[in-house]
Amino acid sequence: MTFLNRASNDNSEREPVEPLAGDYGEYVTYEGKLYGAGESHETLKVYKKNDKGEYEEVESYTLEGENMKLDNNKHLQVVGDSIHVHVENNSQDKQVYSFQDGEFNQIDETAHSNQYHFNDKLYYTDGNTLMAKSEGETSTVTELTDGNTDYTGSKVYYTDGSSVKTYDLLSGETETVYTGEVTGVEIFDNKLVVIQPSEVVVANLGGSTLTSLVGYETLPNVTGIRENDDGMYGYDYMGIVGEGYPRD
Repeated sequence: MTFLNRASNDNSEREPVEPLAGDYGEYVTYEGKLYGAGESHETLKVYKKNDKGEYEEVESYTLEGENMKLDNNKHLQVVGDSIHVHVENNSQDKQVYSFQDGEFNQIDETAHSNQYHFNDKLYYTDGNTLMAKSEGETSTVTELTDGNTDYTGSKVYYTDGSSVKTYDLLSGETETVYTGEVTGVEIFDNKLVVIQPSEVVVANLGGSTLTSLVGYETLPNVTGIRENDDGMYGYDYMGIVGEGYPRD
C-alpha cells in the first residue's frame, strides 16, 4: 500500500501531513489492522498480524438490514478517519457507507464504479472514461482502454490489451509498466498483481516480476504478499502461507 503526502518546506515540528489518498482495495490497512469483506459479504472482517507474520481475524462487524451485503469487489478505501465501503441492497443498487468506531452509516445513495478519493477529489470510471468530481462539479479526466482499474497513490493502473499501463492523476502522464497476457490487474501490499489465464504474476509497482503463482487464475482472497527469510516472495491465502516461484 502506498501513501502520497502533501509536500511542505516547513521543517519545524508539526502534525503529520494528511495523505492525498488513503489505502484502497479489496483489503485496506488502517491503524495497524487489515479490513476486508467476509466470505458471505455480510460482515466486515478485521485482521491483525500475529508473531509469525500471518493474519488472524480479531474482529467482525455485521451489516444491519435485510439482504444487505458488502459489494464483492475492491471498493474499500480509508478516507480520513473512516473506511468507505460499497453496499448492495436487495435490488442490487449500490450505496456508499462509512465504517467508523464499529458502526456503518450511509453517506451516499449512489456508488460509482471504481471510485477513489484522491487530493480532495472523487475519481471514478464511467465505462472506460475516468471522471472526477469536486464540489459538485463533474469533469472528464481521460479515456482508459479498459475499465479494469486499480489505484495506489497518484497512479491509476489499468489493462490495455496485453499490457498494464498507469495514468498519473497529478502529471497526466501515461506509462506502460507490464507486457504479457493479461486478464486482470490488482494492487495489494505495495505490489502489482497481474492476473493471467493460468498463473498470477506478482511484480513491483514498476512492473518488474517478483514471483509467479503457477496454477492460479485469480487471487480472490489474498490477505498478504510478503518476503520470507530466504528472500523468496510468498503469499498468505486466507491464513494459508504458500511460496511463490521466482523467475530467472
